[in-house]
Amino acid sequence: SSGINAEWPLRPGAPFIQTVKEVHLAFLPIEERVFSLDNPTAYNDYYGGKLTEQKLEEIAEQLVTVCATLDEAPCPKVRICHSNLDCVKDLAKKVQAKLEKYKDADILTTNNRSQPSQLIILDRGFDPISPFLHELTFQAMGYDLLSSVSASSKIDPVKNTYSIDSNKDSSLDDNKKEIILDISNDLWRELRHLHISNALQKINAQSKDLQEKYIKLRGGSGVDPNNMHEMKNMINKMPKYKREEANHSSFLKLAEDCMAAYNSGTVERAVKLEQDMATGYDSTNRPIGDNMKACVPVFVPQNNGPLFTPYQKLRVLILYVLNKKGLNKHLTKDTLTRLIAKADIQKEEKAVHNLGALGIDIFGTSEMESRKMPKRKERDTSGVFETSRWTPVVKDIMEAVVIDKNLDADFYPVFHSDAQNNNDCDPGTVTSLRGHGKKQAPMAAQRSGPKLIIFVMGSISYSEMRCAHQVSETQYGLTRRGWEVIIGSDMVLTPERYLDKLITLND
Repeated sequence: SSGINAEWPLRPGAPFIQTVKEVHLAFLPIEERVFSLDNPTAYNDYYGGKLTEQKLEEIAEQLVTVCATLDEAPCPKVRICHSNLDCVKDLAKKVQAKLEKYKDADILTTNNRSQPSQLIILDRGFDPISPFLHELTFQAMGYDLLSSVSASSKIDPVKNTYSIDSNKDSSLDDNKKEIILDISNDLWRELRHLHISNALQKINAQSKDLQEKYIKLRGGSGVDPNNMHEMKNMINKMPKYKREEANHSSFLKLAEDCMAAYNSGTVERAVKLEQDMATGYDSTNRPIGDNMKACVPVFVPQNNGPLFTPYQKLRVLILYVLNKKGLNKHLTKDTLTRLIAKADIQKEEKAVHNLGALGIDIFGTSEMESRKMPKRKERDTSGVFETSRWTPVVKDIMEAVVIDKNLDADFYPVFHSDAQNNNDCDPGTVTSLRGHGKKQAPMAAQRSGPKLIIFVMGSISYSEMRCAHQVSETQYGLTRRGWEVIIGSDMVLTPERYLDKLITLND
């Protein structure tokens, strides 16, 4: 603003500043490829019929600032959804209009890429399964199981911290009672998307290497005691190794807490059942059909069997309902009522009925059933952990754009507002937010590859966050113009917090 420009030359650091750039930022960068609009009420607004024009404007503005920060102005693509979810197209329309305003203000330049960046806006019903599943990769597992289960250690999903009772672990210093789970910690960045088994192996292997280096360092192996420079280097390295050792101990404790929660008796049994119902196949790749017999021990306590929590029962019940729908053998309302009573989850049953607000017809009685869903990508599951056979639907979409180049335009059409010329979204060009006027983007901008920005209305899961990283990493080393995938939503939710939203949807 003019006030800042007038004051700037008077500031002490002014002589050292060469350039000042305005940053459009109305969102939270969660990770390097993940963003959140931090809208806790958005889920209820979208799917509970409470979305106002003003709220939609604010959300569109936030989403446009994501595009602005990435220097991209892609044309939105919208998943075709049933007529009750007009808010998806309404949001796309407002996003497109706001991007057009950037062009009219002459702050956009043309970036002539052969592959234009894309923005895909999805309603949460595009994948009703992933938000409910127990995920056994390190980050997702920790946030799911330790944000509410463990008494001696806890993950705070808001602060992104892991707290440890150091009195019970003598290997930890007092200042290691809480560690931050973000990309500033190289070890966390390396471990977060590994399956828990692989994460444990890597932590143990690296801890062993550290111990061997530390032993050599303390013993002074290879160090000339008469060489003061070598002795000084050895002494300086010791605190570094102690910090690394404490860091590894913290993550080993986190992995052990994850496994303790998993082996508690209920989670392990639920995970295998969830995978069968999500994929429709057992671990030997045989169709499971109606899997009600396997669900009974979860719903009804067995002799000396584990007692499942209401939310664990609810997760299994919803997956069973969705599996029946996938088999075109919908439940009747009477059958669902009996199952809810048998599982004794009457207080939580709203979550099942509220699936209809996402465009999911669990009873097969409405016109929503005529909507077709894209065919899932076939994947080789050999060598995949039995407990990790499900692949989130969003990964199919990402790979269809980035790798296979075959995103189905019937399901993901380019959105055009009524007043927009179709040529404005010519797939051969893309608009960038660099520079001014109609000039070509600078060479630095042209060297960057295209972006795939996916926005899921309401919430995303940690497993869907992982997919953005995994698909982006397939582009490393291919070309300097390789794709980068960015995913975001109004909130990032664990399965239990997602159930909270679904239960209270229409309250």
